Amino acid sequence: MMALRTFFAVDVDNCIRRRLGALAGELDEPRSKIRWVAEDQLHVTLKFLGDVADELIDDVCGVAAEVASAVEPFDFHVRGVLSQPPAGRQLRMLWAGVDDPTGGLGKLHDRLDAALAELGFARADRQFNPHIT
Repeated sequence: MMALRTFFAVDVDNCIRRRLGALAGELDEPRSKIRWVAEDQLHVTLKFLGDVADELIDDVCGVAAEVASAVEPFDFHVRGVLSQPPAGRQLRMLWAGVDDPTGGLGKLHDRLDAALAELGFARADRQFNPHIT
């Protein structure tokens, strides 16, 4: 039995990818230990499932397709770059905040979370906070 590391995400526009990639280039230092995510890997994570057994992948993908087809198209916007933890302690992570004015990302997340719970996956244990990683 094999398992696939699985998560659902929304791709971001190429213009956003380029701008965030340029920002990473400006912040990068040659001696830094920071590992930057490649531009083509930037995304908004909706739901992380972890390792999913091969025999469940078709069901998981079917549920995701059904949920996605029921959500109207939407736009979201980058609202700035945030750090974790906040300034003053050793930096662990940078990410781009996302503004979801229509609520489309939140709706997609909530519906996907509920549908996957019916397949036995744990529900989200915290409020959805969309961001680009």
